[in-house]
Amino acid sequence: MATGSSCGICASSIGTISTGDNGHAVIFASHTGSGGSAFHMKNDKSSWSGVIFEGDSGQIYGSSVTPTESFEIPAGKTLTIDGGKILIIPDGVILTNNGTINDTNGNGNICVEGEGTLKNNGNCTCFIFCHLTLTNCKVLFVEDQMVKHDEKIYVKPGGEVTLIPNNPPKGYEFDRWEVSTGKTVEGSKFVMPAETLAVTAKWVCTHSKGLIHTPEVPSTY
Repeated sequence: MATGSSCGICASSIGTISTGDNGHAVIFASHTGSGGSAFHMKNDKSSWSGVIFEGDSGQIYGSSVTPTESFEIPAGKTLTIDGGKILIIPDGVILTNNGTINDTNGNGNICVEGEGTLKNNGNCTCFIFCHLTLTNCKVLFVEDQMVKHDEKIYVKPGGEVTLIPNNPPKGYEFDRWEVSTGKTVEGSKFVMPAETLAVTAKWVCTHSKGLIHTPEVPSTY
């Protein structure tokens, strides 16, 4: 967080500011004096990557951003997630929204992983999706209920998930679904809760139905 009288962050009128390539930056820059600016720099934001606020207005720079530390959007500030961009809240990170999170055309997304948390005390119009980890199976993808990013799949809470087991190894057949929360899957469908889940297709030996075996088979979508 950077605040100054004439500018929050200054690189001169011919300088630029780079956040690096990892997409983790969370920056709040503002000024208190009249006629100033949040950033005093050459008007080139091509090297920006992260969640960056200029005064009370913030944007996502880059196609996706994954902050590595918890942070807060204060009251009176608005983060805009443009359509097609994704804010990922990873395991262990808490985003506390006391302001506003908006999208521009109905498909700016927030994706939650593991124990990541969005505490929404303000206003949020973006779609929220939760990470679904798949082992030995895939899902029937439904465009408006799911998001794919970086070989991961995220599902909107309340969305219906249809599971499809992978072909079992020789000598085994599909037996049941195992879900991380203990949730029961009836048949091959369930409704996604407002939390992350892991689902595994369990095999049983065709010659000894009491033996459960789960080989390492990569999940596909």
